[in-house]
Amino acid sequence: MSQMISKRRTKKTTKTKLTKRVKQLKKRKQKPKPKERMERRTKKKKKKIKKTRWKLTVKQYRRKRALRRKTSLEKRNQKMTRLRMVKKIRSVIFGSVVYLLQRVLQI
Repeated sequence: MSQMISKRRTKKTTKTKLTKRVKQLKKRKQKPKPKERMERRTKKKKKKIKKTRWKLTVKQYRRKRALRRKTSLEKRNQKMTRLRMVKKIRSVIFGSVVYLLQRVLQI
């Protein structure tokens, strides 16, 4: 287990190092000229739109949860009915075997 964890950690670090290296190289390639640099400073920065995760409303969440509960209940009910059927079948078979044995022993 400890080996796996260490492997995972090394993988992550190497990846981040690589991305940093690539970014540095890209920056080196695109060094702005002094005139551009001034323009870049004066330019107004655009506001970044934050990517928010799609949130459920309370109603939607409740509906989703109820559906999940319903499906789990249905599954449980199906399992129970299956078990009941199996029990019935077993008892019938067992009863018939016992009956046959009694008949055979009487003769």
